[in-house]
Amino acid sequence: MDGRFIESRIYETPKTYEAVKCLCYEAKEMQLASVQVFPCMIGICKKILDNTPVKINALISYPHGGFSIEQKAAEAKEAVEAGAEEIEAVVNTREIKSHNYDFVLREMSAVKKALPENIVVKFIIEMECLTGEEAAETARVAAKAGIDYISTSTGLYHALDSSRNDVTLYASAEDVKLLKDACGGKVKVQSVGYVDTPELAQSLIDAGADLVSTEFAAAVMGR
Repeated sequence: MDGRFIESRIYETPKTYEAVKCLCYEAKEMQLASVQVFPCMIGICKKILDNTPVKINALISYPHGGFSIEQKAAEAKEAVEAGAEEIEAVVNTREIKSHNYDFVLREMSAVKKALPENIVVKFIIEMECLTGEEAAETARVAAKAGIDYISTSTGLYHALDSSRNDVTLYASAEDVKLLKDACGGKVKVQSVGYVDTPELAQSLIDAGADLVSTEFAAAVMGR
């Protein structure tokens, strides 16, 4: 597995400083594309990842995306000032479900405009909550806003089976293909979910994912 296609992530708040440091040292050793962390972790990450190819990706309005447009833009700007090289904001799912795509466009555009041009901007949609057309239209909005990546999920939640029991939410090649087709090559696709094997990660890349974000990066890399 090529580490340039893999992002390692921490999204549980109880993680200690040592866990964050371990995330960074592993990413540095395995030459991963990036680490995805909360803004409060950026300072720790910088001490380890400065002068390495591994990028620091800060999560914004995580996990529910309920911040106002102004709050998301301000949080993104502050994270970049702290040293983040990439920003990944959660889109407002309620607005998508309400088909208020003008709001989504304004939200994405505001975050993009608040940051220097060299900063990679990603937006997370919760595909498990959306219809195929809602996800596709959001991807088209992302292209219009000039967003760099659209992510398939926060990776935080579970799916439900027919009896409404929790089922592990694995990343899906079908989701990747849907977004790739909708974007028309104008926005990259990041696959997020339960990715715990090299085989699953490779299947997502083969489906068109430009990046796979996982909390099991070492297993994916065969370590």
